Amino acid sequence: MANEIRTQKSVLAPMRDLHRYAALGELTVIGSVLLFTEQNGYISIAGAILLAAALGVV
Repeated sequence: MANEIRTQKSVLAPMRDLHRYAALGELTVIGSVLLFTEQNGYISIAGAILLAAALGVV
């Protein structure tokens, strides 16, 4: 999908939407794990990396 965006080709709408909702679901699950469970260092690091990737920092 990233290759199609780089080459200015249109991305298929169902693929784009599926990717969007899957990523949103994953972030929701990771966020709830970070908020509602006892955290260890690895979960905190994974959450920080996923949050940075979602914001486009990484």
